[in-house]
Amino acid sequence: MIDGALIQLDVLEDGNQYSLVYLHSSGPDLFDVLSSGNRLAEDAAGVIVRQVLSGLAACHKNNVAHRDIKPENLFYATREPNAPLRLVNFESAIIAADDDTINDLTIDLRYVAPEVLADGKRTGKSWRASDIWSTGVLLFTLVCGKLPFGGENNPDFAIQKTVIQAGAYEYPSDVKLSSELTDLISRMLQKDWRVRISAGDALAHPWFAKLPQPVAAGATASSGGGATTATSGGGDTKTDSKTGSGGAATGDAKDSKDSKAKVRFSPPLLSFSASSLIRFAHLFVLCLTES
Repeated sequence: MIDGALIQLDVLEDGNQYSLVYLHSSGPDLFDVLSSGNRLAEDAAGVIVRQVLSGLAACHKNNVAHRDIKPENLFYATREPNAPLRLVNFESAIIAADDDTINDLTIDLRYVAPEVLADGKRTGKSWRASDIWSTGVLLFTLVCGKLPFGGENNPDFAIQKTVIQAGAYEYPSDVKLSSELTDLISRMLQKDWRVRISAGDALAHPWFAKLPQPVAAGATASSGGGATTATSGGGDTKTDSKTGSGGAATGDAKDSKDSKAKVRFSPPLLSFSASSLIRFAHLFVLCLTES
């Protein structure tokens, strides 16, 4: 059983520099592991997706949306068999209440949800729902060996946008999946984000109940892109430093909902909302334990 979300590390401030300290991952990312295009058995896919959903459940509980779920952002902690996955690269992550408006775009056409491409406001709640869509795309790809909506070889944005917003996908004719799995995928790839399944409800889905119980250590959610490696007490850590140019990093709060909850790690400017910085510093690294 995977449960709990405990703070492991922190965000350090030094003048105009914020250092994101996180656990070191020495294993490959999931994209490298899956680059052969091989399909996974349902139980093997379940080990992966259970960890992703557990990490997202912890993030979503704290109003954090990752906004960039894909295999390239999932690293194995070590190269050992059954090593846990770690969710990394929170550069696009936001902290936002359900009704807070966050209209900037973070798009990977392979994994982006239809509501992200639609006109109209995007809220904290809809962004968290988009994490579930992306995880549904990941699950489909793991068991089918192909993306449900393409996107990797389609240079035409307008065409790809139409395909995603239609929300229609087909399973390969030679793939045989359980009815429980196809039901879960349909709930995760629900076009209407308002009724899309949540991370917690997905973990309680009958498909996971029929799979072998997890035996590996739990997933870790951490920031990505480490620059320096350091050793501290019980294990390796990395420090990722992002420095604002031309003076101190900005942290002024604005009155509008649009800017209240934004968190950005985009050089050359490092910009935080003051009201969110303290919360984000203590929520940034979430370590899930498995027992």
